[in-house]
Amino acid sequence: MSMEDQSGDSRTPSSPLSEIPAGDRSPFDRFKSDVPASVQDEPSHDPRPEPELDEAQRTDLARLSTLDPAVISLWREYALVALLSALVVGGGAYLLRQIDAPGWIWMGVSAVAVAIVVGAVLSFATIAIRYRQWRWSLDPQRLYVEKGVFIHSTMLVPRNRIQNVTTEAGPLQRRHGLTTLTIHTAGMRSPNVEIPALSDEVAQQIRTELGHL
Repeated sequence: MSMEDQSGDSRTPSSPLSEIPAGDRSPFDRFKSDVPASVQDEPSHDPRPEPELDEAQRTDLARLSTLDPAVISLWREYALVALLSALVVGGGAYLLRQIDAPGWIWMGVSAVAVAIVVGAVLSFATIAIRYRQWRWSLDPQRLYVEKGVFIHSTMLVPRNRIQNVTTEAGPLQRRHGLTTLTIHTAGMRSPNVEIPALSDEVAQQIRTELGHL
């Protein structure tokens, strides 16, 4: 084998870019030809860490408790009481009209009756949604509450912000064995957090547990 063949075999294969005249190369081609192939083929890597979830998002939704199922019957009774109240107010508006009271009086009373009816109908129609949306949890660090039909809201109360816990129950609540639990807080936007329909047993357990803070 001749020396010319040996020298020809030892040559490094030329890049396709090197065969293009320098004047015909684009600025990108000229830049790429100067970058080592190992760098060109290296995959890009984004060093930024993934955003961390906040405290509310870290709450395990599977552990959230719902209100006592008896609250569904309670809310229906509330809506029925509101409708009966609307009938009474509407009857008053009718009597005012019969005795020739000024129009603005009986019309104003009639408007109140209509508003009560609308509120009662909306309350009755959204009972199932309200029950599904009202959820809460209590762990050694915090109390978490979420609720809302048209506007969904969440509240996270650290245990060290809880000052006092009270319970109360009206006649209809007592009829269903339910209690409203009110948590009084310090340094929070909302000074009081209510869980409106817990069984008497659960409410007393929470009150006893938080009373040892």
